[in-house]
Amino acid sequence: MRIQAVFSGVLMTLWLLALGACRTAEPLATLDVVGTWTLTDSANESFNVLVHSNGKCVSTWWKGDQQAAGEVGSWDVRGGALHLQWTNGWHDALEAVGPAIQTRSWAPGHNPNGAPDLVGRAVRVPHTQAPHAGVWLSVSSKPGAAVHLAIRSDGTAARSCKGVMQMGTWITRDDITTLIFADGVVHRLCEDGRGTREDVYAAGAAPDAKPTLSGSATRY
Repeated sequence: MRIQAVFSGVLMTLWLLALGACRTAEPLATLDVVGTWTLTDSANESFNVLVHSNGKCVSTWWKGDQQAAGEVGSWDVRGGALHLQWTNGWHDALEAVGPAIQTRSWAPGHNPNGAPDLVGRAVRVPHTQAPHAGVWLSVSSKPGAAVHLAIRSDGTAARSCKGVMQMGTWITRDDITTLIFADGVVHRLCEDGRGTREDVYAAGAAPDAKPTLSGSATRY
């Protein structure tokens, strides 16, 4: 079960104070909400929500049963707020409040017109900060054994397959995102003009070695 809480990070607080001194946030109904957002959970851990133009939303919250496959849902904008309805029953609403974007969350079965179960903050993430943020189906997947990669804008990543999850970190350089996991396996993502190519390197492979696997990765 996913839950959110107020974001209490020092950097976020300073950013909000500085922004508030300059202007108030625009109503979300007047903005293009498509893109990547950062939210936080009850442990103050950041995760991303990707809002796609086709009405789908995907999160990199990997603490649930789906692990690195995250959450999937749909979205719409109404009443000046961005509403995210997740298939696990949670409902989030993002709305401009003063200089910040506030999140309100309702647990499964609770009325989103009533008092929220939790309140937090959301921040828009520039594409250049994390061009490959989101959830991916890896080329290393096999029938009955899907391998998912979750990439967060804070530099962390996770890979899961059949209930086993590996944690990792990533860095983007020259438009190539390199993910290094705790078991030593390396995944690289880059745009090749036809989509996103993924190269997978076995643990201990030399930096200039040929990839063990290569193909087109699918972004959720």
